[in-house]
Amino acid sequence: MIRGNLVFINKNNWELLNPFLHKKTGINSIMRDVIIALLPIVIYSIYCYGIKALISIFLSVFFAVLTEYLWQKSFKKAVRIEDLSSVITAVILVLMLPPYFVWWGIIIGAIFSIVFGKQIFGGLGNNLINPAVTGWIFLQIIFPKQAGEIFFKILNIFNAPQALSLKYLSHNILAGSLLTKMQNNSLIEASIITLLLGAIYLIVRNRIAISISISYLSILLIGYVVSVIISGKISISNIFGPVSLFSIFFLASDPVTTPISLKGKIVFGIGCGILSLLAYAVTGVIYVFYISIILMNILVPFIDYSTIPKPLGIYAKNQKLWKS
Repeated sequence: MIRGNLVFINKNNWELLNPFLHKKTGINSIMRDVIIALLPIVIYSIYCYGIKALISIFLSVFFAVLTEYLWQKSFKKAVRIEDLSSVITAVILVLMLPPYFVWWGIIIGAIFSIVFGKQIFGGLGNNLINPAVTGWIFLQIIFPKQAGEIFFKILNIFNAPQALSLKYLSHNILAGSLLTKMQNNSLIEASIITLLLGAIYLIVRNRIAISISISYLSILLIGYVVSVIISGKISISNIFGPVSLFSIFFLASDPVTTPISLKGKIVFGIGCGILSLLAYAVTGVIYVFYISIILMNILVPFIDYSTIPKPLGIYAKNQKLWKS
């Protein structure tokens, strides 16, 4: 079984293999690097918000790992909690939530992320959508006040008939500023520097598809420049803030939920950028970046179908081999 560069060797062994290379990179090594990249964000969040952040992360990790273990044991599957993927899902979920989020909500979100974002599809390497974002969306629905009523802010846009105005859209894109005081809407917003450190580490270690990140960021830059031209003013927009950078480097580049080919990755990144930019321009809510990524995750099978190169020497229609 192959998903991206993840190759299923046997029930107890997943490997990351590339053609014509002798070196194998185990899935545990990849997951450890992602955890290392997340550590600066986690440590600084605990520094800013204290024991509350630490307890939230612990509860999320504990119940995510426990849920995965019980699911695999119940369905007589090989227990693979040592691959650390559930730990990453749990940590990312907490970082996307406010520091004051209720502890039982975190437990529910961690369980939901593992079951409905990952295991229900068949486990690691088979999930269609990002598990952590799946849990985040679920918590937005059942705990709207705790989550900051983000969905209500998004739906409120239908009461604004001026939303189709280019001036209104460009104003929304430029309205937020990175120079404003840190907000408590999520742990990742504590520091943009820690996010950049984690992103740089992943790039250096070659753990993310940089083609997705570049194409995603390029669309945001184009949108920003167009907004500056339309509005005639310059500001340090939130589209380059912690939420967008976290989306670009930690969520959109997940190798399991993104296309296989280079062309597909570029299409995926462009799609994420367009959806994120338009949704933010219309709603003024930066967290729509997460929803945009989920929507593009759903389109990945169609992107793969359209962009994976056909084998050489075979007719596209009748599958007959070329004769020499």
